[in-house]
Amino acid sequence: MELEDKVIFVGKLKKEEVPQFLVNADLLLLDRPATKRSEGGFPTKLGEYLATGNPVVVTSVGEIPNYLEDGKSAFLAVPDSIESFKSKILEALSDENKAKQIGLNGKKIAETFFDYNVQAKIMNEFLRKIINENE
Repeated sequence: MELEDKVIFVGKLKKEEVPQFLVNADLLLLDRPATKRSEGGFPTKLGEYLATGNPVVVTSVGEIPNYLEDGKSAFLAVPDSIESFKSKILEALSDENKAKQIGLNGKKIAETFFDYNVQAKIMNEFLRKIINENE
């Protein structure tokens, strides 16, 4: 299987078209290089990708491996390795049922850790605890 047979370049999209393209994708890709910038965080774009429930191939940099597990909730590639990234894409495309399950597992991670309602509750509890300790 050649990737060229599976990748469709659609050109520039209007911002209101992007969510539907993400939801309709068979596979979402995020290749982050191993840099100082990527060491210190979790990309917002990855949270958006995970929320679709589609399988995601992403490089294992920064905080990404703290939340995602290769072959369980995403396909994690070695940073700065074209071969590793290609291998993970091919792995995801080789077993549609497995890839769909991994995508759904990734969505559960997004709902558990990145949903604003969940985070607001955590922040609210934290602030109430601080206030109660200082009274």
